[in-house]
Amino acid sequence: MLNWPDSSRRKVILVLKEPDIESLSFEDGGNDILRNDEVYLLPYSPEAKGLINEELVSPGYALIQNPFDKNVYYRESEAMEKIARAKWLYFSKICAHLGAREVKIEEIKMNEKNHKDKIAVKAGALLMANAKANLSKKYFLSFAQGLSLSYEFDGGQADIQSAIETLQQTGLSHDDIMTSLVKTSQIPNNKVRKFEFNLNLTTEAHQNLEILANLNIIATRIPIFLKGKYSKKNSVKTQYSLAISVKF
Repeated sequence: MLNWPDSSRRKVILVLKEPDIESLSFEDGGNDILRNDEVYLLPYSPEAKGLINEELVSPGYALIQNPFDKNVYYRESEAMEKIARAKWLYFSKICAHLGAREVKIEEIKMNEKNHKDKIAVKAGALLMANAKANLSKKYFLSFAQGLSLSYEFDGGQADIQSAIETLQQTGLSHDDIMTSLVKTSQIPNNKVRKFEFNLNLTTEAHQNLEILANLNIIATRIPIFLKGKYSKKNSVKTQYSLAISVKF
């Protein structure tokens, strides 16, 4: 059986054929990859498919860890969007533990290097300010359409312990917005009724994607990586954020 390392050592997985892994020590810059504790080189084999979703295990692919569920991986090309949606899902789960009646997106924002855009949410519909189509806008709209725009619950007594456990299990205890919401819910005799704020969805995704981006700088000098299927778009810092309203 393959030696599957602790999740903290596999934020990025590179799926490579065994001879390509062995050749890294002889390639310019290859030892930098071999010594990187956050990168795991997964030899392509039938055994490897038992560790990760079979569809993801193809030679030459880079897989990015979901920072909120560390045994889940996505191909680099779709990782940012899927991790961003996962953060919104876990945030809504924490609100449910805190006794929220409604968790609703008011606005979805995108911020790229030279471009900003936003989509308002009115009565459950997406309203884009500028409908002029371009590739960036199409990706943004596709991302927005993949979000559940609101959640409604019965409401009830806050289960602070379950909310804290979810924060700890997902690593979201490092998110100031989420910890602030939990602390506010603990104020005695003055229950919060409404909470409005902006939530950045892409901070954690970029932390893992940055690891791959730095490897790509090295990989341009390594022939086996030039033959891979890596996208070089990791250096493009697309940010997604939500204007959210939570009612208790």
